[in-house]
Amino acid sequence: PLGQALARGAVTEVHGPPGSGVSWLCAALAARALARRPGEAVLYLATSKTGAGVASDRVLAAANALGVPDADKKKMLCAHALDAEQLAKVLDHDCPWVSRSGALALVVVDACADVVRPLIMSERRETLARLLGHA
Repeated sequence: PLGQALARGAVTEVHGPPGSGVSWLCAALAARALARRPGEAVLYLATSKTGAGVASDRVLAAANALGVPDADKKKMLCAHALDAEQLAKVLDHDCPWVSRSGALALVVVDACADVVRPLIMSERRETLARLLGHA
């Protein structure tokens, strides 16, 4: 397991209203994964309007605080997906590519709700199930 809370291969959801610190928690978990699993990659998928740059800055700030070596910080990959289709493509193509090119310690999707919220209610559950199936 990653630490003692996140099992390898498991899907874990974290919920909270905007501004409650969920994105910071995701960044801290990604940094912790870089620290505890040297040489393994972390894939961070940002779906908010702020984009992957802000997510990357947060993860790197947390990694610096944990003393993660620069070589391991380079194993953090950030991508930005604006809708469910883009997110599914990243999960379909990038996750397997990263896994083949080395170990993948953690995949973070921050936040899945952002990409399914615009969908009509009947499509949300189906889309969420499809996205989680990719993860």
